[in-house]
Amino acid sequence: LLALLSYFLGLRGLSWRGIPLVIGASGIWMVIVASCCHESPRWLCSNGSTAEAMEVLHFVANCSGQTLPVSAEMKVTAAKDPSAAGSIGHMCRTMPTAKTTARVAAA
Repeated sequence: LLALLSYFLGLRGLSWRGIPLVIGASGIWMVIVASCCHESPRWLCSNGSTAEAMEVLHFVANCSGQTLPVSAEMKVTAAKDPSAAGSIGHMCRTMPTAKTTARVAAA
């Protein structure tokens, strides 16, 4: 994708010195966006931060104009099992998650 961007920027008269600056700016943009994102509620629950997970869920619900059902709060507090967090067995419980884990490990 960046090679295609460089090609089109080169057609517009951008010198070869300007192309790495544009590509580097895309990396800086990704760092800024990543710093603004919340952690996954599932990850927070698996690490024992259920209160923070509920804050994230309420934030997402408010942004989408929805209300968070009370049953979601009960599920978040019931999902507190830090022993399964980060284990390979947990990432390979089902076939889709096992395939995804294998793809990420191979990359």
